[in-house]
Amino acid sequence: VGMATRGKDIEDLTVKFLRAVFEKMGYQVLNVRKQLAGAQNGFDVRVSFLDESELPREILFECKDYSSSVEWAKIVDKILQIHASAYNPDAFIVLSPKTKVSNIVANSWEAVRKTVKFPIKIWDTDAKIEEIFGVVPDVYKEIYDKDVDREFDSGKMIIKLKSLIRGLINEKSTMHIVQKIIIKDSKKNPK
Repeated sequence: VGMATRGKDIEDLTVKFLRAVFEKMGYQVLNVRKQLAGAQNGFDVRVSFLDESELPREILFECKDYSSSVEWAKIVDKILQIHASAYNPDAFIVLSPKTKVSNIVANSWEAVRKTVKFPIKIWDTDAKIEEIFGVVPDVYKEIYDKDVDREFDSGKMIIKLKSLIRGLINEKSTMHIVQKIIIKDSKKNPK
């Protein structure tokens, strides 16, 4: 057992992790599929599942197994590839288990999100991704080359993850029904 060092390794571990974690959250997993090399459309792994209302959902994941920071511009490129494809995910999540995503420009973040019309989350070292991977101890050991801390509360993390997934699904739903209406004040009376 050793640390995953190649993109293919982290993608294979992510497939295993995502299947296990979605099942632990109580979702009926329909499919966890790694994209074929050369045909990624901006993501590495797709999870299809039924939500609590038994509606089909799809979340796309991009895996970055780097020791140095992941550039925000590279993530934006992936997001735009998804937007240009036939995919219409309920969310897009970047997994960066060993480093943080750098150079995120706050105002461009909101513009990208509004353009693509799906929620985007980054699970990196700033988001305590090591705890997230702790939910599946054998995957954690492969990625971090150590065992999960005995004090780690896997059940509590599962509840938190399910809440995060629900939040993304709700955010996606509201992105299509909420429009900002601006009514300008006027001194004219209506006719």
